Amino acid sequence: ILENTFRHFKNGEDRKTAASIGASEVGGAVIASTTTSLCVFVPLLFIKGIAGLIIGDLSYTILYALGGSLIVAIFVVPYLASHILTEEHLKEHIPVIRGITKAIGKGIDGLEHLYRRVLRSAIENKAFVIILALSVLVMSVFSLNLLGFSFTQPTDMNEFTINLEAPPGFTIKETRGKVTQVEAILKEKVPELDTTLFYIGQSGTLGIGSAPSRAYGRIRLVERRNRDRDIFTIINLLREEFPSRIPDVDITVVNGGIDTYVAIATGGQGFTLELTGNNLDDVIAASSAVKDLMSQDPNVAKAEMNVSFNQQELVSSYSLDYMGNLGITPYEAAVTSRIIFNGMEAGTYRDEAGTYDIFLNSDVAGEKITDDVLNRISVRSRSGKFISFANFSTMKLEPALSTINHKNKMKTIEVTGFLREANMRETSDRITAKLGSLSLPIGVEWEVAGSAAAMLASFKSLVIAMLVAAFLVYMVMVIQFERFAQPLIVMAAIPFTLIGIVGGLLAFGSTLSIIAFMGVIALFGIVVNNAIVLIDYTNLLRKEKGYDLLQAVIQGGSTRLKPILMTTLTTVLGIVPMALSRREGAELYAPLGQAIAGGLITSTLITLFLVPVLYYMLESSLERRKREREEKRSSGVKI
Repeated sequence: ILENTFRHFKNGEDRKTAASIGASEVGGAVIASTTTSLCVFVPLLFIKGIAGLIIGDLSYTILYALGGSLIVAIFVVPYLASHILTEEHLKEHIPVIRGITKAIGKGIDGLEHLYRRVLRSAIENKAFVIILALSVLVMSVFSLNLLGFSFTQPTDMNEFTINLEAPPGFTIKETRGKVTQVEAILKEKVPELDTTLFYIGQSGTLGIGSAPSRAYGRIRLVERRNRDRDIFTIINLLREEFPSRIPDVDITVVNGGIDTYVAIATGGQGFTLELTGNNLDDVIAASSAVKDLMSQDPNVAKAEMNVSFNQQELVSSYSLDYMGNLGITPYEAAVTSRIIFNGMEAGTYRDEAGTYDIFLNSDVAGEKITDDVLNRISVRSRSGKFISFANFSTMKLEPALSTINHKNKMKTIEVTGFLREANMRETSDRITAKLGSLSLPIGVEWEVAGSAAAMLASFKSLVIAMLVAAFLVYMVMVIQFERFAQPLIVMAAIPFTLIGIVGGLLAFGSTLSIIAFMGVIALFGIVVNNAIVLIDYTNLLRKEKGYDLLQAVIQGGSTRLKPILMTTLTTVLGIVPMALSRREGAELYAPLGQAIAGGLITSTLITLFLVPVLYYMLESSLERRKREREEKRSSGVKI
C-alpha cells in the first residue's frame, strides 16, 4: 500500500488523493493475501501431541503479528501518508543518498524494461514455458529423494551425555574406576571440554534404574563459537574410541540439550523398533536378531535393547515326588525358602511401649551362596524330622532380564539404533526392507516406535493441516476474485516451491523436520500473496482502465514487479539470520528459515513468469469462447 501510494504521489496526485487511491487499488488484494497467510497457520493450532507443543506457540505468534500488520497496512499507513507526505519527500538532500536512489531507480527501470520484453516473449512461446515449468515440477518431486527426514533437527547446545554399564557384580568403587578411565579419554580426545559431572550408581537423567554397576555423566563443552568441531563430530569420535579402549564396559554417548528432552517426549533418540509377542524367549530371540541386523546399517553407530542380560537370579527347583515321599508340602518348602533367602514379615508385636513389626530372616541371606548351601538348610517334615533341602531340590544361577515390559498384555522389547547422521528416513527404509527377509519366530510382531513413530504421526498431522490450509487459501481467493479458475492459477506457484525448499535445506545440510515442514505450510500463504496482488491489479487494469488482455498482463506484471521484489527481498532478508544462525540451539528453527527462503526465491520466479502466462491462456480462452457465443447469437443460432 505504501509503495502504491507513493507512486501516485510521485505522479502528481496530492497526498490525500494518493493515499486514498493507493489504498483502494491494492487494499482488497492486501486483505486477501494476509487472510491467506492467516488461513495457513490456523490449522496448525489444532495439531496435537509433541508436534503441537513445538509449533503451537510459534503459530500463535505469527497469527498475532499478521493480524497486527494487516491493521497497520489498511488503516495506519494510509492515514499517516495522507498527513506526512510532502514535496520534500520527493527530494534527497544528501548527495550520497540522492546518488544511490537514482542508481537504484535506474536499475529498477532497466529491470522493468527487461521484464516486459521477457514476459512478452514468454506469452508468445507459451508451450515452451509450460513444458519448462512442468520439467521443473517433475525435478522438484524427484528432488525430495535427496532430502533426509527427521523429527527435529539435532542441535549443538554444547552438551552431551554418557551412559555407562559395567559388568554385573561391579561395586560402586569398581564402577568409579571405569568412570575415571572415561574421564581420561575425554581429556585426551576432547580438548574442547569444559566440565564433566558423573553420577555413580545412576543410569539416566531421571535417576531411573539405579545400580552399583551403572553411571551417568553430563559433559559440557565450550561455546560453539570457540570450537572448530561441532558436537556431532565429537560424539561420533567417542562412539568409536570408548569400545576400543574400554571393551568390558557398555558405553552409550548421545546428544544432550534439547535433544534429550525431545527424546524423553518421543520415546528416545535414534531409530527404534518395538517387538511384541506372548512367548518371552521368542521375543528375546527376535530382538537379538533385529539388533544384529540394525548394527550392520552404515548409519547406525550402535544398537541396543531396552533390556539387559547382566542380571542373575537364583533358581531353586523342587521335586514333588521326593517331597511327597519325605512328607514335605510345597507350601512349607516355599515359605522356608522365602524366610532363609529373602526374609518375610510374620506379623506384629504389641506391648505397653508400642507396636513392632516381626520380620523373620536368616544369616544365609547376607552370605555368598555356594553349592553347599542346600545341605546347610532344612525343613521339618510331618513326622517331625528335619530334612535337608538337598534331598528334594536343586539350585542354580541363571541369567535374567533386568526388566520385563508389557504392552497390551504382550511381552515387549525395544531395539534402538543410535544414528551417526539425522537422516532417519533412509535408515528406516533400509532396516524395514531387510526385516521383510528376516525370519522371526511365529507370534512375534514388530512396529516402528520412538521418535521415528512420532515423526510419522506428526508428518501425517501436518499433511492434513496443509490440505486444510490449501482449501482455505483457495476459498479466500475465490471470494477475492469472484471466480473459480483464477485462484487455481495463483496456486500453481505453490508446487514449484519444492525445488527451492529442497535446495535450501540441502545447502545447509538440514533435514526435513516438523519445523521445516511448518515452513512448507507457511509458504502456502506467503507464495500466493505476490500472485494475488499481481492478478488483482491486472483485473483492475482490464475492468476500470480498459486495457486489452495482453496489455493488461504486461503492464500489471511490470507495475507489480517492484513491490513483488521488495516483498520477497524483505522476507528473505528477514529470515536470513534464522537460517544462518549458529548459536546454541539455533539448529532447531534454522530449517524453518532455510525452507522459506529457498521456496520463496523459486516461487517468485514462477509468479513473475508462469502465473501471467497461465492467466493469459485462461482469459484468452474465455474471451474466445465469449466471442463465439456472441457470433452464434448474432447469426441466430440458438445455443
